[in-house]
Amino acid sequence: MRLALILCVMFVVTMQASAQFTLKKKKKETIDTLNVKERFAFRTNGIEWLMLVPNLAVEFDLGKTNYNHYTIGLSGRYNWHTNPKLKSYNVFNVAEGRLELRNYWHTRTKNGGYSSIFEYMTSRERHNPRYWRAYYLGGYAAAGTFSFKFAKEGLQGKEANAGVSFGGVIPMYTYKKSLLDLELGASIGALYYDYDKYRLDRESNCYVRTSSKKGFLMYPVITDLRVAMVYRYGHSIKNKYKFDQVKQLARVEAKTIYNKHRQEQRDSVNAAREKERKIKLAAKAEKATADSIAKATAKAEKAMKDSVAREQAKTAKAEKQANEKAMRDKANAEKQSKKSAKAEAEKEEKSKKAEKKEKPAKVKAEKIDSKKKAEKEKKSSKDKGEVDEYADKIAKAEKQDEAARKKAEKAAKKQAEKEAYEQKQLEKKQAADEAKAEKKSKKKK
Repeated sequence: MRLALILCVMFVVTMQASAQFTLKKKKKETIDTLNVKERFAFRTNGIEWLMLVPNLAVEFDLGKTNYNHYTIGLSGRYNWHTNPKLKSYNVFNVAEGRLELRNYWHTRTKNGGYSSIFEYMTSRERHNPRYWRAYYLGGYAAAGTFSFKFAKEGLQGKEANAGVSFGGVIPMYTYKKSLLDLELGASIGALYYDYDKYRLDRESNCYVRTSSKKGFLMYPVITDLRVAMVYRYGHSIKNKYKFDQVKQLARVEAKTIYNKHRQEQRDSVNAAREKERKIKLAAKAEKATADSIAKATAKAEKAMKDSVAREQAKTAKAEKQANEKAMRDKANAEKQSKKSAKAEAEKEEKSKKAEKKEKPAKVKAEKIDSKKKAEKEKKSSKDKGEVDEYADKIAKAEKQDEAARKKAEKAAKKQAEKEAYEQKQLEKKQAADEAKAEKKSKKKK
């Protein structure tokens, strides 16, 4: 059989590429195909054995070749008390079943460097790959019961948890077709619990429940630590879960075609979007031009209307000012005429007062004259000297009265001349103001 395989390999070297793929497929079918027994693996965790918890796990490959990477597993652990007559103070009982799906891979040679720390942490390519090791990442779901008591109170109830498993497997021992591998790994997940607290009552030799509690843990917890021995038949871990280069090339080619097709679609979509964008930009530019023209036209019309309105407002203001000035001049003229009339009335009143003042003096003088005449007639017998002296006094009084009358007439005449001069000056000023206002209004027009 080995000689036939060597001849087949030598024949493959001289054939075409299609024949190479055919022989590779045949080679995989004969060498890399797994029977049902070779697809099973049995695992037991040493850490749990150290804790006196018996456990066993069965794992089955989902594919029938060594190029398969997925497995499904079922594991269980059980350690429950028997039921002695005397209840124990310390209790450690656990029973759990777990279903798990894993993805295995080997590291490959890395060409070039890493673009980031994240790529370095997650990449399956390394500069110095350890091809005999296998790594895995998977998800699990588990449920079970427990009873723990190491102090005054214990916990007993149910739990369920789910999360992710990760780790690695290293080949250890090979004997003919039986193989033993070492697995190092852990599981982290979310935990739901429902338990009762209890204590030991020695008098009645029973456990007494004290309280109950249930809920979710608000943080991820480590639900399993594994330092396990894995038994396989037929193939070690270094020969399983291999990298299928033919499928990888086919996937790369399909991905290249898909990416090219997607790129063409994106290019066509981008071209259509660019065309639409240019059309929108042209329409936007036309709209902006039309808007600018409309704004300029509206602005010019508004400026013209504003200038006309300003001119009209100026004209109206000038007319209003002229009318107001004419009204003020008219009011001033009326006021001045009233003032002159008032002055004339005051003058007449003064003359009347002067006359009134002069009339009693004349009456008094006449009385005095009549009295003097009567006295003169009565005293005709007196001395001529005394009569002359009395006549001189009368003449002197008459002279004083005449002087006072002349002085009053002169003062009245002077006041009349002053008022006439002021009236003439006011009329001249009003005429000058009217001429100035008329000249100013002509200049504005």
